[in-house]
Amino acid sequence: MKLQNSASEFEDSYSEFAVYNSSGRLLQGSERFKETWEYFELAKQLDIKRSALYAEFREHELLLGCSLLVKIRKGREERVVFIEYLPKEAVTEAPGWINKLYADAKSRTEGLQSIRYQVIGLWKEGDIFDLSIPKSPKSSKNPKNPKDLKSPKNSASPKNLESAGNFPDCLERKVLSREGVSILTQDLSSGLFLLAGLIFNLKPVLFPGFSLALSLYPS
Repeated sequence: MKLQNSASEFEDSYSEFAVYNSSGRLLQGSERFKETWEYFELAKQLDIKRSALYAEFREHELLLGCSLLVKIRKGREERVVFIEYLPKEAVTEAPGWINKLYADAKSRTEGLQSIRYQVIGLWKEGDIFDLSIPKSPKSSKNPKNPKDLKSPKNSASPKNLESAGNFPDCLERKVLSREGVSILTQDLSSGLFLLAGLIFNLKPVLFPGFSLALSLYPS
């Protein structure tokens, strides 16, 4: 995935963002993020879990976030958290909105005046620049190999879901029934592909407060 300015696809007028350090301190952000414990706690959780993508449904918006691996210019590696609001209609079938999230995260983080950071990855160095997400999340309705998705203990079993029908369809039904579901994906791109499809397909019906996350260390 090439990170580039996506201003041609999205207007900046509704882009409200915040950048936090690993302890949850706000480094820079829009007014709605200031002096609000809700975002402070969220930033800490995204850092602890190493969340490559977090999406929480609000009334007419999506709250998106990610934990970034950064390097101080000519210095050590650290982690920061980027959070951004987008209107639901900005989440399209094409993955441009994911590209926008990471492009915004990179440009806003590297544009900080208080400290000079270089964004180098999500879970490990270089992975943010090597993402491979199909153009149409809708194609996740027919994954080539559902067994690439494995289930940790006390989570939904892809084998059982597959036996009941198409894997993503069954997963969507479990999400809509408000069941907690954890899936272990083969790699970062596969996880983003699955999550992007779920978010796009379910955004008209999911209730406010519902969240989905792709994390290296999920709870």
